[in-house]
Amino acid sequence: MLYLFLGYIRHHDSPIEYVRQIDGWFADCIADDWMTDGWAERVIREIDHSRLLEPQIVESPVYGTMITEWLSSGTKVLIMAKAVQNVVYNGDDCSDQCWPLLLELSKEVDIMASLTYLPRKFQWPHGAEMTIINTGQSVGSYDEFSRAYSQADPTKKWHFEDIEWPLEIDRKVFYVDFDF
Repeated sequence: MLYLFLGYIRHHDSPIEYVRQIDGWFADCIADDWMTDGWAERVIREIDHSRLLEPQIVESPVYGTMITEWLSSGTKVLIMAKAVQNVVYNGDDCSDQCWPLLLELSKEVDIMASLTYLPRKFQWPHGAEMTIINTGQSVGSYDEFSRAYSQADPTKKWHFEDIEWPLEIDRKVFYVDFDF
């Protein structure tokens, strides 16, 4: 299920479990096994129109051979969302073309995200559902999503801790033990 919070989450006091800017998180956390299950290959092909050569190497029609850190933000969110759950992703990192794949992935894994913009109309994946955290409303089509968005105030600023997240936040997912 995709659990979507419509609104702006203040970055300056949000915890580490809010993946507000995907680039740094992806670069620091990526593991080869994220890239070898077929999902990453598909996302890289469909979103960035590129080809995964090795777990950390991509062939791009624009940049040539490049490292995975140069993938688009939306591609990184889609790959990381499959590998790391019980954190909150910034949906604003996803371009319009990412939303059908994010919804498709949410049929397999639970994903929590925030969003401040309304993606352009897209083909809603069959059987995909989204819960709007602000209202508890369940939506199963783009038209329902658009109506729910228009009823929310996505420009309002929120503190992360003031939001009732529907899943338990994993407070140790990015924990590093420096005890030697």
